Amino acid sequence: MDISKFVAYSRLLESPEDIMDLVDEKGEVIIIKDDEPLYVIQNINQREIKEERSEFQKPVENITLHVAMERVLSQVDGHTLHAAELADEIYDQKLYFKKNGEKANAVQIRARAGRYQDKFEALSGNLIKLR
Repeated sequence: MDISKFVAYSRLLESPEDIMDLVDEKGEVIIIKDDEPLYVIQNINQREIKEERSEFQKPVENITLHVAMERVLSQVDGHTLHAAELADEIYDQKLYFKKNGEKANAVQIRARAGRYQDKFEALSGNLIKLR
């Protein structure tokens, strides 16, 4: 689960435009009040796209997440991307999908980089660099 989708109710009241931008970026946000989920704000178009991709898209070949990470990072200048950007690129290039058809999230990307320290360097700011 992408924790960046969780937003405090007070933040919604203070800056609703920022929350709507986050909804556009993430597809949905979950508003938390008194340590409990209160609302889900969802971009309907994003939900339809996500459901369509989950149902119909399959990876172009059967590779592991860390191999997909290596491929994408080898294609970019400096061989470095933010974990969220790396997850997006892997998904967009159809290199790897979770079993439910969804993309690997930034937390998974970061964890995999930590597991394969001989291949990746996890930098501050959640940047992942190919060694």
